Amino acid sequence: MPDVLIIDDDDIMRDMLLQMMEMGGVSAKGAENGEIAMKLVEKETFRLIITDIVMPEKEGLEVIMFLKKKVPDLPVIAVSGGGRVNPDTYLNLSLKFGARYAFEKPFDREQFMNAVKSCLKVEI
Repeated sequence: MPDVLIIDDDDIMRDMLLQMMEMGGVSAKGAENGEIAMKLVEKETFRLIITDIVMPEKEGLEVIMFLKKKVPDLPVIAVSGGGRVNPDTYLNLSLKFGARYAFEKPFDREQFMNAVKSCLKVEI
């Protein structure tokens, strides 16, 4: 079973994050929106969720709220490049809703992987 679920509607970003996990020795699975991701969480167990905030179907903030009710101890990393407002607005909300870390796209790979490592409590 994958350790990490990566939710991003941007195929290129999702693939890049999946490659980063693979290079770090972390098994990961991708989902293209929050609705698909929430169905996966109902069926599978993950140790970390990485979610974009602005997406079709279910947005990342909705996913975070769902996760905090369903699996409150599951760490979440939020990422956003913005949308109708500044990405800081979305990222600050994601932290208030329960995300452990929040990163604005584009982000520093090393800092991001350190956050993943912290959430998984492993060496990467």
